Amino acid sequence: MADYTPMPRRLYILRALTDHLRTITPANGYQHDLSEAVFRGRSQFGSGDPIPMLSILQSPRNEEPLPAPGQGTGHHGPLDLLLQGFVGDDFDHPTDPAELLLADVKLALGRLKDQIAQAPRMHWEGIEGIEIDQGICRPPDGEISAVAFFWLSVRLQYTDNVKDPYAVPAA
Repeated sequence: MADYTPMPRRLYILRALTDHLRTITPANGYQHDLSEAVFRGRSQFGSGDPIPMLSILQSPRNEEPLPAPGQGTGHHGPLDLLLQGFVGDDFDHPTDPAELLLADVKLALGRLKDQIAQAPRMHWEGIEGIEIDQGICRPPDGEISAVAFFWLSVRLQYTDNVKDPYAVPAA
């Protein structure tokens, strides 16, 4: 992994989320092992990539209007993400493995949500809040994926300072 120093706060948050999702392992009470299978910003995968795996993408939708230029020095709002998980095949019930991986990812995000709620003054790695969608599982279709997969929308709340986008959260 490349060392970006200094690191923009958003990238710092995305890396922390990646590390958190890599704790999805049987040793931590999950059904899957994603310790080496969580990626950021990748939308293309091939036969050499691990299964199961998870990709964290920034959502292409921005429901919030952009502020007018020159208004304020900070941004408090959402970072909308789209998590996409890929799983092995089940011929009879193709989306069942996707449902299982989706449940593990939701469990990990729920645990993160609890950590944030238990220490509101010490925001978890700069994340002040998290909203988790219900997700959707899809069978392999040859167009998007050759294996079953899920999509899960996640919204992170954080504050960014446009005068210092490299400021990392205080420990």
